[in-house]
Amino acid sequence: MLPSICCALQSANGEDSEPKYIRWYDRFIKDLFLKGKDCYKLRCSLLHQGKTKHKNLSFSGFRFSYPSKKLDLHNNNFGGDINLNIVYFCENMLTGVNKWLNEMENNSNYKANIQGIIKTHRDGFGDFIKGIRIPAIY
Repeated sequence: MLPSICCALQSANGEDSEPKYIRWYDRFIKDLFLKGKDCYKLRCSLLHQGKTKHKNLSFSGFRFSYPSKKLDLHNNNFGGDINLNIVYFCENMLTGVNKWLNEMENNSNYKANIQGIIKTHRDGFGDFIKGIRIPAIY
């Protein structure tokens, strides 16, 4: 989801698309096996179907492994599935977002679009409920 949000924030129309996602990913994320095209398919299959397989992948599917003291697996191929250590995958994604953020300092699209992004409000229902602060996200 992070690449989608970043693409939308830097976009003139404030929206994400498959080509924008792929370009963003391939520019900011450095990964041996997982390229933008396949990461976009993973995003779609996970978010919309809850699956780790997609008919248009360059391999048969995804496996996410957890860190282990005995064996640390990441960026390997097991029976046609690409294996990604979930911690390394997330760290790699955050590193890419931080690189991207550094470039957005003077980006006019980003400055305009960030104003409308979801935020936490300490008194999210203050216009409707008086005397009780109820945090809300909108």
